[in-house]
Amino acid sequence: MSELKIRLLVMLTAAWRRRYAIVIPILVMPIIAYAVGVMTPPKYKSHTSMLIQETAKMNPFLEDIAVSTMLKERLSALKTLLNSRHVLLSVASDLNLIDDTMSLMSKTKSSQKYHLT
Repeated sequence: MSELKIRLLVMLTAAWRRRYAIVIPILVMPIIAYAVGVMTPPKYKSHTSMLIQETAKMNPFLEDIAVSTMLKERLSALKTLLNSRHVLLSVASDLNLIDDTMSLMSKTKSSQKYHLT
């Protein structure tokens, strides 16, 4: 038991002698990481589309896997999906109506010309 205490005391004194080498990186590195994170431009893009349809009318037992084939009931949902910004921008990009050098606002304005009514 006394040998364990001696080893522990030796490790603690060694850590105390190098306390600055231990503590300074712990305090400085988060500040450096924050500065790098703030100065770096963001490189992400996010998009979410939700299409909610009433499937309980068809068959309440197959509610999770049912797909409506009734076009008249689905027409408003399909128009909403087709007029979404993500789909319009993809179509405009595929047709070379917009390019990567344009700003997001000008891309959106260009794609809104083809909005379905």
